[in-house]
Amino acid sequence: MLRHGEAAVEAFYAFEEGSSARPTFVEKFFSFAEGEAKVIGYWDRVDRGTGGATIIDYKTSDVGEDAADRRAGESLQLSIYALGYERMFGERPAEVQLRFLTPEVVVGRTVPNEKRMEHARAAIRDATAGIRRGDFAAKPSFASCSYCAYRTICPSALPL
Repeated sequence: MLRHGEAAVEAFYAFEEGSSARPTFVEKFFSFAEGEAKVIGYWDRVDRGTGGATIIDYKTSDVGEDAADRRAGESLQLSIYALGYERMFGERPAEVQLRFLTPEVVVGRTVPNEKRMEHARAAIRDATAGIRRGDFAAKPSFASCSYCAYRTICPSALPL
């Protein structure tokens, strides 16, 4: 694991040194209201340039290049991050990314379109309603269970 970690840090450093992008925000707090809910979080990184903002979230899970874009497109977390950025800065980010440190850097990209933004708003509304009802039951799905670190011990996990 130590060698894997060292290789990931070396690859990350080389990737960043080879890029002209520089972070505008790192571990930036955000908050916004969506209906009755107050949503708070931290963006790992935001780059702002002439083409718009890119929100970047780092992951340590192993993923192939073929799956990285799909994972970014399916990420509710990234959609909520994009919604937060839009609420705080009055513009939608141009792109959201998952950067997997596996140990090489694999980048998954997607554009936060209206369908993804509405999915984020609906998920926040559904969570708010569930909290108000006191409903904290697990809602297993292939999308959520397949990436969850606790799937091997969760009594509600779907068999994969």
